[in-house]
Amino acid sequence: MTELVPPFAPDTLRRLAALAFAAGAGPMAWSAHIVVNYALASRLCFPNREPLIAGHAGAGGWAVMLASDLLALAICGTGMLLSSRLKRQAHGPEAERTRFVAQCGLFAGGGFALATLFDTIALFMVPLCTL
Repeated sequence: MTELVPPFAPDTLRRLAALAFAAGAGPMAWSAHIVVNYALASRLCFPNREPLIAGHAGAGGWAVMLASDLLALAICGTGMLLSSRLKRQAHGPEAERTRFVAQCGLFAGGGFALATLFDTIALFMVPLCTL
């Protein structure tokens, strides 16, 4: 009689948490940085009901938005590195799920890092509070 191979290896809770972070780090970091930057820019440019004139918003808000972008890029990169490590450590036919989720984490992290990079470039090119 032949022995059946289970479709996936039983992963430890630590490995499952690492897979969840690796796959979700990029999308969560991107969405958090979008929310922070949108809220900050709208508050800086429209403190009351009247919009501010361009150039009067202050450099402090721009620096916080840049820090938000850089933090999101770092989180995306961390998720990609963890995905790469988990994919390399997965061996055998029973680790198919781990390799799949790790590959999804690589693609998600790379794609959302690219989107965050575009937002960062726009921060340098587009003046704050223009009508």
